[in-house]
Order: sequence, then structure tokens, then C-alpha cells
Amino acid sequence: MFAPGDAVAGVENHSIPGPDGPLRLRLYRGAAGPQLPLLVYFHGGGFVAGSLDTHDNICRCLARRAASLVISVDYRLAPEAPFPAAVKDACAALAWAHRHARELGGDAARIAVAGDSAGGNLAAVAAQHWRDHGPALRHQLLLYPITDWRADTESYRDFAKGYFLTWDLMNWFTRQYLPQAGLADDLRASPLRSRDLSGLAPATVITAEYDPLRDEGEAYAYAMREAGVAVELHRWPGMIHGFASMLGVLPAAEAALDTAAQALRHAFAAEILQQHEIRCLRINVVGAQQVEFLFALREIVVDRRDRLLIHRFSSVANVLALFFAFILDGIEEQAVIFFENGQTGFA
Repeated sequence: MFAPGDAVAGVENHSIPGPDGPLRLRLYRGAAGPQLPLLVYFHGGGFVAGSLDTHDNICRCLARRAASLVISVDYRLAPEAPFPAAVKDACAALAWAHRHARELGGDAARIAVAGDSAGGNLAAVAAQHWRDHGPALRHQLLLYPITDWRADTESYRDFAKGYFLTWDLMNWFTRQYLPQAGLADDLRASPLRSRDLSGLAPATVITAEYDPLRDEGEAYAYAMREAGVAVELHRWPGMIHGFASMLGVLPAAEAALDTAAQALRHAFAAEILQQHEIRCLRINVVGAQQVEFLFALREIVVDRRDRLLIHRFSSVANVLALFFAFILDGIEEQAVIFFENGQTGFA
């Protein structure tokens, strides 16, 4: 029905010990080479539906476009396995990915979480858990996530019927996943209700204009930002819930996954640079001899062509050209970067 997603360097199926039996994973290798960043992905489906296959196209695109490994998690589903089974599986998969990153060809220092809808809920919950119990994550990518099961927002009322995901369907999902009264108050079910969102990994949140879940996803983005977390929020105009899966049908799906992958690349590249201490660079200055100077790198952005763009740097006046050769994991390209009164750009 939808386009299959990008070609990747390899796909492997794994089975790992889970909290209550074997847990299936699918590994997508988005690029060749060792020490790739690693993204743990949780599919959507209201905690009742969805599988490794239903979200194969999203995982392929993120793996290829973010030049990363993606581990898709086949967590247990309700009603056979209600809350908190999915949460336990998600945290177990994330811990396993961290422990086995090197043997998979990944970098344990560059791990992010992602998910859509119910999977976005699991990614947010896993990020909160990992903040308190694991090494720092590099990013969390949340596509139209469930963040609060109260279902009393304006977008729920405005788009209760006729926009693909309905209030009635969400109410049915709730009864399957949270069968006991009061479970919706658990922070592992409703991450928006947490009173402390400080210290979470930087986040990219993508919502859809005509989605009942729009307002709670955006409320979570604002709450994280208020707590000091770096957050990028994108509301996709004219779109419905689940649109990022609709490759080949909706052009917005491609654009949203491009945006998501770019955010991941930036997050992973920033971590690479934190592992390297840059002492000095050699510059050419018109009308002056070659000089060396200590260079304090503050921020870096990597575009989709794998070129390096210095976004903020120590002030250097009247520098016309800087030849910057730097080898990073997965990025091996010389870029000529021109400066004009502190401005930057590519040659």
C-alpha cells in the first residue's frame, strides 16, 4: 500500500531475552562501517496493533538518511500483555542495545530513541527511565506521541471523528492497554504528567495538524522546553495521525522523515565532536602570513551531504578561506569553508 522505504546496507533479525520470554528485534544497517550511531525504534499501533513489518519503511528511511543502525522492537501487545509489559520490553531492548552496541557495529556513546504514536509514548518513557538509570541518550525523536491518556484536549474535541484516528478508537485502545482504573496516572503511561522533565535528552517532536493527539504531543514539547531541554517542535500542516508511514502517497511523509533524520544526524555528530579535543587549526589570511590560533568550537551542524558547517566559532575577522580537513566516524570528506566577516558557508 505504501512505498517500502529506502534501501539499506543490511537487515538482520534478532531474538533477545526479554522480561517475560524472547523479544524480537530487527536491525537495519543504514551505512557500511563500524561504530555507527544507534537508534532504538518503537512502532505505533495503540499498544494493540503494529509490528516490525508495519513500520519497516520508516526504519529503513531513518537508518539510511541518518547513516545509523536502527533497532526496531517487537514489544508485547495488549490485551494479552497490558501495561506495563510494553514499557518493560522497551527498557529491556534499550539496555540490550547499549550492552551489545559494539558487537552490532554501533557506538554505545551515541544512542537515541524514537517512536510514533504508541511507540512515541514508549520512546518518551524510555528516555525518562534512561535519564535516571542509564548513560545519557543523544536524542529522542517523537512522532505524534501519546503523552497523556486523559484525552481532554482541544484537538481531541476538534478531530474526534473523520480524521483517521478517532476518539472512539483511542478509547478502545485505552481499555485494552490500561484495563484498571488509575493506570493512566502512572508516569510510565502518561509521561506528560511527570513533574521533573529536566535532564532529558534533546528532543524532536513532530505532530500533525488534524490529529487528536496533536495537543498532548505539543504540550510535552513545551513542558520539556520549560524544564530546560532542547526541543525542536514541528507541526505538519494538513496532515493526519500516522502520516509519516504513508510514503509514496503523501509527500509530507518524505519531508517529515527527512526532518527527523537530519535532527538525528545533528545529534549524533555533536556527540562525535565532544569526543575529540580540537587544539588548533591553520588558516590562510589575505595579506598576512599563515598563522595558528587556538580554536574554540562551540557548535556544529552536519547537512545531508556529510559536509561540516561551523555554526558558531571564535571570532576571526577578514578570513576569506579556511581549509578544514577533519575525519570523524562515518564522515570522511574535506570541506572548504569560506568566511566573510564571521559568516560561514560552503565552497
